[in-house]
Amino acid sequence: MSPLFDPSIFGELKAEVGQTCILEILDGFWIDTDRAIRRMTDVGWSRAIVRHETHSIKSSAQLLGFARLSRLASALEADCADLDDARLTEGLREFRAVFEQTRSAAPPGC
Repeated sequence: MSPLFDPSIFGELKAEVGQTCILEILDGFWIDTDRAIRRMTDVGWSRAIVRHETHSIKSSAQLLGFARLSRLASALEADCADLDDARLTEGLREFRAVFEQTRSAAPPGC
């Protein structure tokens, strides 16, 4: 299982962009990802929305060092077309849980 958070990856980005910028990036990631998860789980969701949102989250999470979230986003992006509704719903529940775990585990300002 991938770690929730890889501080070395985050540290590289932080060294590159600086403390102020990294805090803005991180705040934006939490807000945007929460909003994307709500879009994916709202009544009337579509597989196209799931694929689009998980693709975006995958890249951002990887850049920030959120390995497990990135890996799960990648799996959902690749598999969402083939999963039945119940399995996709369960995958989205797991995705939400991993997102919340990641947000809780990441130190403030990492």
